[in-house]
Amino acid sequence: MNQESVGELLAVLTASGRWGESLSGNGPTKRISLHPSDIAAALAQVNPDVVADLLLVMYCHHHIGDIGSRMVPMLRQDRRLAFTDSFDDARLITLIFLALADLAAPVVCVSCQGRGLVRQQDICGTCGGTGTLPKQRASVLAATFGVAKSTWSEHWAWRYQIVFQILNQHLADGLFQLKRALGY
Repeated sequence: MNQESVGELLAVLTASGRWGESLSGNGPTKRISLHPSDIAAALAQVNPDVVADLLLVMYCHHHIGDIGSRMVPMLRQDRRLAFTDSFDDARLITLIFLALADLAAPVVCVSCQGRGLVRQQDICGTCGGTGTLPKQRASVLAATFGVAKSTWSEHWAWRYQIVFQILNQHLADGLFQLKRALGY
């Protein structure tokens, strides 16, 4: 079972309440005998707690709540974001929420076909190795962020891409930990 199928399993089980059903996919039908307590116990093994919250927000439709403000200290440590006076916590939280919206319905990167790598070992330059691209257009992002499209493109788009990649990596790490905790 791959990371995407663990995420889909978590979403299906949590959203539908169909515990103990047979689910079929690629290969033989497998009877799922997980209970909500199994998922809760597996999530308890996912570290740190922000990653578990990201999984709940992305796959279980939990309320975003204060996850943005709790992620700020972690993202502030990333020197690639090049913080300036105009880049305050409110702007960073807005970038986090925009990235979460894109992560909820990603577009597969056409350059690497979702693999994140080109030529077997090189990280894809188009998506930065995530395998997905933000679905929102620059003009929509700029308007949502409250700046002109040219300002967005020059000062904020690259920061947004970094935040998107960081959140995507945390989700992938959380799904891997969840997969391991569930025994897949």
